[in-house]
Amino acid sequence: SSPVGRPTLVDTFSNCVVTHISAGYHHSVVVVDSKDVYVCGKNRNGQLGSTEPSLQEFRKINLQVHPRKRVTHISCGSRFTFIVYDARDVYVAGFSSYGALALGEITATTGWTRVLLPWLGPTEQIKFFGCGSNSTTIVTTNNRIYSCGYCNEGECGLPFENSYFNFTQVIHECFSEREIVQIEFGYYHVIVLTNHREVFGYGYNYYGQLCQGDRICQYKPVRIGQDIISSYSPTERLRIYCGGHHTLLVVGNCNLYVAGACMYGQIGLELEPGEEWATELRKVNLDTRFSILDFHCGMYHSFVRCGGRFNTSDSKMFKTLLSCVDKRRFVDVDIAAYT
Repeated sequence: SSPVGRPTLVDTFSNCVVTHISAGYHHSVVVVDSKDVYVCGKNRNGQLGSTEPSLQEFRKINLQVHPRKRVTHISCGSRFTFIVYDARDVYVAGFSSYGALALGEITATTGWTRVLLPWLGPTEQIKFFGCGSNSTTIVTTNNRIYSCGYCNEGECGLPFENSYFNFTQVIHECFSEREIVQIEFGYYHVIVLTNHREVFGYGYNYYGQLCQGDRICQYKPVRIGQDIISSYSPTERLRIYCGGHHTLLVVGNCNLYVAGACMYGQIGLELEPGEEWATELRKVNLDTRFSILDFHCGMYHSFVRCGGRFNTSDSKMFKTLLSCVDKRRFVDVDIAAYT
């Protein structure tokens, strides 16, 4: 029950193939071999699918599904959990007073409950699935977007309404005739990357995480980083990431741009005294000898893994960078020292 100040091995999974991981405010979910689901953490709202107030160790859940079904997506909101089997069968546990469970007016479950998706075509599947703090979004293989939950700040991408209690289709002309190739979820904002090399965002924008130079919430998608993206070769790869209230754009191998909240240094910028956010994308100076391999964000920190080759050696060199509380820049983390 005490904070852990250094990376620590979880012995439960030391001999397993972990295929999915997700975390909510105070709970975690791990999937092994795409079939066995383990949960731990706070459970006062039923987000672990049991009646116990908390679990101090990971425990395998016994969800009655066909043994041949495989977990394709998991996602945790603040106080609820979704599990998707075979990209079609959706189960939820937990609490939401804003409709994020997609169960109509029901605000809480007493265990795992199946969510019906009558609008999902017979050959259509779930391509992307994710949760914000109190909202949930599905992207299908037919490139249709459905959202539900809290929408007071626009995070569902739907017309203004306090809450949507069932999955409702998100229709915007900026997504027509485009394929969504990546979608990322902050606590109250969403960032989308299309196959036309376009990045869009919508939702909460108090900290400038929509990269528009202002702090105005958006109920419809707005274009992000167009000038920056067009300044690079069209062959450069694009990637997007979201933290709680910050947004990151990676162009090519090592060009990192950030915007949003930085009161704890989570975007790795040394801002002027008193500045707590950046409302436009700004470039972070990283060591160009390394390529950005992957990137993940929490509420108040960001974590990037880099790799590359030195000119003097053929051996690969990897390093991990962290931007977190009281670190106004990315710093090296020696993971090897903890193993």
